[in-house]
Amino acid sequence: MTNTPATPDSSASSTPSTSETTAPKKRVPRGTDIALTIVFLALQVALVIALVLPALFLVMASDGCSDPCNLGVIQAGVDVALFGPGVVFVANLIVSIVFLAQKRTAWLLSLLGAVASLLVFLLGVALVFVQTG
Repeated sequence: MTNTPATPDSSASSTPSTSETTAPKKRVPRGTDIALTIVFLALQVALVIALVLPALFLVMASDGCSDPCNLGVIQAGVDVALFGPGVVFVANLIVSIVFLAQKRTAWLLSLLGAVASLLVFLLGVALVFVQTG
């Protein structure tokens, strides 16, 4: 008996495996993720501070209100505009720290938190101005 070398299976080598066809996901480097998260959180702090003064002036919207105005809704809108962005910031800070501790990407979350702070402020303004007309 002669030993012949085994011929490689031609069908196995012609089709690439699934690990070869899928490209690896590109992730943001860890240092860049931390830096961007800190920058976006700092920008969110500046945004929250900048929104405090206009929120305080929303109280004056009730001055032009006549008899059918609901002052409770106006006060709720002022409260949402005044305290809402700060609450969103604190929640965003906590979740961003948890994401960074778990070594998950957190910079996008902190950017969306800043947008959410602005949207909560605008919701409070909308509550005030819908009621005052």
